[in-house]
Amino acid sequence: MSKVCNTEVHLNCGVHDPEKWENYIQIQEKAEILTDPAEKEAFWNDQLVNIFKGPDDPNYAIVKVTPYRIEVNSMGSLEPEVWEG
Repeated sequence: MSKVCNTEVHLNCGVHDPEKWENYIQIQEKAEILTDPAEKEAFWNDQLVNIFKGPDDPNYAIVKVTPYRIEVNSMGSLEPEVWEG
C-alpha cells in the first residue's frame, strides 16, 4: 500500500452571519494520500468518470483525513470544548 503523509489539514465550520453566530467548530487533521489499487477500486464511484478515466487513472487518489483535535466554540463561553485523540 502506497501512502504519502501530507501536512496538517485544518477545517473551520461556522456561520458567516454575525446575527446568527452561535457555535462553530474547528477540526485539525492529518491527511494521507492513498494510492493502493484495491483501496482505489473500493472507493470508486461511477459518477467520477466525468473527472477520471477509472479507478486505475494515475490522477485518481484517495485522501484519508484523521482528526486529532476538535474544538467547539460557543459565543457564550471564553473557552472552547476540546476533544483530542
